[in-house]
Amino acid sequence: TKNIKTWVSSHSLCDIMTETLYLDDSYLKEWNAKVVSIKNNDKENKNTLFITLDKSAFYPNSGGQPHDEGVITKKSDGKEFNVVFVGKFSGEISHEVDCNLSDLNEGDEVTCKLNWDRRYKLMRMHTACHILAGVLHKECKAMITGNQLNIERSRIDFSVEEYNPEMLANYIAESNKIAAEGHENKVYYVDKNEDVDKFLRLAKGLPENITNVRIVEIVGFDIQPDGGTHVANTKEVGKLKFLKSKNQGKNNRRVYFELE
Repeated sequence: TKNIKTWVSSHSLCDIMTETLYLDDSYLKEWNAKVVSIKNNDKENKNTLFITLDKSAFYPNSGGQPHDEGVITKKSDGKEFNVVFVGKFSGEISHEVDCNLSDLNEGDEVTCKLNWDRRYKLMRMHTACHILAGVLHKECKAMITGNQLNIERSRIDFSVEEYNPEMLANYIAESNKIAAEGHENKVYYVDKNEDVDKFLRLAKGLPENITNVRIVEIVGFDIQPDGGTHVANTKEVGKLKFLKSKNQGKNNRRVYFELE
C-alpha cells in the first residue's frame, strides 16, 4: 500500500501516515483530501492552525528542499486558507494554515492546490543538484555533505581533498551538457539489501533502519536515493550558472549556482 511508506529523503527518514502523493507524482497540482486533525500550537496567534490531511502533495521542509506553499479550500462553504509552511513532526506532515478554530473541523472535505510556480522552480533546482552531484562524484569522487535549495540560487557542500575553484566551472559546464541531453528521470523503490550503498552521494550514508529506499534515477547518467520532487526530464532544468565557490576548511567545499 502507498498509504503508509517508509522512505528516505536526502537527509531524513520518517514513517508518514498521510498518503504522500508527491512521492509518486511530482506534477500533481490539485487534489481532494480530508482533514484528519487540527491543532493550535500558537496561543498568541489564534488565526494560525496546524492541520494534517489524509493525503497531501504539499512537500514538507526536509532534505535541503524548502516546503511547498499553496491554498486549501473547504468544500462546504468555499472558504480558502493559505498554506504558509509544511513540516514533518512526529512522523506526520503538518500544514500551517492561516485560519482559526471555527473555520475548519476534523472530517471536513477540502480541495488543495499547490503554488505551482514555486514548486516547479524547486523541482528544477533539485534535479540540477542531482546532476551536479553526479558530475562531482564521477570526476573527483566527491561525496555530498550538505545542500540547500532555494528559488533564486542553491548550494552544494561536498568533500574532496584537492580544492580547485577553476575546475568547478568545468563541472558546471559538464552538468549543463548532461541537462541538455534530455535524460528521463525515473522514481522507484528498492529493498535496502539490493546494495544501494553504491548509489550513495551523501557522505553520512543511510540510516540503519531503512528497509524500503526511494530511488531517483537520471536514466543513463546517475542513480541516487532521495525523497524530494524532481522534473521528468533533465531538459526542464535549463542551464546552471556558476556563481561562486568557497573553501570551508579541510576537505570541505561549497559551490553556489543559479538557473537561467
